[in-house]
Amino acid sequence: LFDKKHMLMRRTFDVKSVDFDSLRIKGLFHNDVDIYLNGVHVARVVQAGRNAKSMTDFDITTAGLPALRKGANVLAAKATQHPRGAHVDIGLLGVKRPE
Repeated sequence: LFDKKHMLMRRTFDVKSVDFDSLRIKGLFHNDVDIYLNGVHVARVVQAGRNAKSMTDFDITTAGLPALRKGANVLAAKATQHPRGAHVDIGLLGVKRPE
């Protein structure tokens, strides 16, 4: 969804288990982005109009693990559009330590 100032997106996904040691966001961001997991703000990426050329990977365990639910979940992002346009590619990674 686009409006004059923001690009809004969301994706639903199912999780069979929430038994993760950490949660990470992996993405390509050309804009400032706020990221939400099930309505909980879990991260803010500040790009200040820079043109990202590689994926960024960062931890959201503290805010993200309590927000993750077994079953249906929603990952959402709100990106601020810059005059050169907007681009966001985002993923959520659940990480378990090897036993």
